[in-house]
Amino acid sequence: MRKVVPVLLALMALAPAAFAAEANMEANQYLTDDVFAKYQALHYVLLGIFSSLPFILAGTTNIGVGILVASIIYAAITYFVTLVMLQIARKI
Repeated sequence: MRKVVPVLLALMALAPAAFAAEANMEANQYLTDDVFAKYQALHYVLLGIFSSLPFILAGTTNIGVGILVASIIYAAITYFVTLVMLQIARKI
């Protein structure tokens, strides 16, 4: 378990870096609102997976599955809120 936690923390730290690398695309490719919202949601799903994995491996599956389900719900909410906020920002 001591070896798993640092790896999980490193993977959680790399999730925003993956979005930043995708956001710096070439000039002929555009980052659409839908893609941006999907990356925001994906970040929270990955965070939930990596946060629940130690609990599942430790044998407390109820807590691990609860964290995973909560992160999926939060990711869905984040996806739709991001789309709405981007539409509001375009109108300003």
